[in-house]
Amino acid sequence: MAAAAVSEKTGIRERFVSWNKERMFVREAGEPGTPAILLFHDLSTTSEVFVPLMELLSDRYHLVAPDLVGFGRSGRPSEAEFGYTFGRLGCYAGTIMTEDLGIESYAVYAQGSSGGVFSCA
Repeated sequence: MAAAAVSEKTGIRERFVSWNKERMFVREAGEPGTPAILLFHDLSTTSEVFVPLMELLSDRYHLVAPDLVGFGRSGRPSEAEFGYTFGRLGCYAGTIMTEDLGIESYAVYAQGSSGGVFSCA
């Protein structure tokens, strides 16, 4: 697991995590061990839209906001390499939560059309 840099402006931890050769940028706020929430941005934005919410809730929750693969500061593999589908994006982020961050139980807050992402089948 890569060390997190802390944003001087927001206090939010920022880092890159990798799984299955793909790189994902992740913002984290709050303390591990508190109730966790995975924040999913809409398909036209990035995790940056959640910074104000993360600042507001970080005293009570462990918040994780990734840039989905193909968006923001995350990797942008070709369609042939990654196979972009809502299910694939959701499974990838879910795997990052459990395998890289060690978070087994979490709620999902999905913005806009990203609500269909968690069809991990």
